[in-house]
Amino acid sequence: MMTYYADESYDGVTFCVGGWLYDTDGWKKIERRWNRRIEYEQRRSIKRGETPISRFHAADCSNRRGEFYGWSVLRQTQFFKKLIGIVCDYQVVGIAWGTSFTDLKEHFPDYKQKKAQDVLYYLCMQQCLGDLAGIMYRSYPGERVTVFHDSGFNGTALAALEKYRRDRPDASRSILTIAPLEWKDSIALQPADLMAYEGAKACFRHRSNIQEMRRSLHKLLDSKDVSLSVGYLDESTFKSARETAEERGLLPHLARDF
Repeated sequence: MMTYYADESYDGVTFCVGGWLYDTDGWKKIERRWNRRIEYEQRRSIKRGETPISRFHAADCSNRRGEFYGWSVLRQTQFFKKLIGIVCDYQVVGIAWGTSFTDLKEHFPDYKQKKAQDVLYYLCMQQCLGDLAGIMYRSYPGERVTVFHDSGFNGTALAALEKYRRDRPDASRSILTIAPLEWKDSIALQPADLMAYEGAKACFRHRSNIQEMRRSLHKLLDSKDVSLSVGYLDESTFKSARETAEERGLLPHLARDF
């Protein structure tokens, strides 16, 4: 049995859904090592008289804010390296899809931020599920996969799977189910957050035509065990959606079945 843990990462510019696929028993090893590193950092903070972190959060850690406020750049960098090193020791598959709020709002300007987030999550999750099904078919024939995602977009994640099943009934058979989890109940959502964050940064660089790659992503790409599938939904996606919606008389709303 395989498991894909997914999370989302976004700011005011880019939105990404991403995570890792690995066998269920193998995830237990990753979680144990990951949790030991978190506990080490907690003990380190307590000895220094600092507030210990509760978990890894990629955006906060990268920007040294929230629970990571006051961390030195050296400590933040070393922490990132240690966690990426854990992932690189296993034959995991990273799957992430990102897109742009700007591209969406150019064609659907009436969307409020929460609605825009919901739509982008829906679209990115569909793409992740498509990649996931393809990887299962090619690399794990006969196996099935359970998808767990952060609970913040619970109904939207399920709607994305239902849409994918309607469109691709044969391909989607390998996906057993999709279910939400709270971060407190699943350590594996923390590596998923890392993949979503790196995917978001990669998509931002792609859209902005920035050639330089983050060192953390470079390390993942250089790993002999890790495989990555990172995609970007460009402006043409939303242009096509608007044209379809206009033909159906659905404006100003973006149809979920376009």
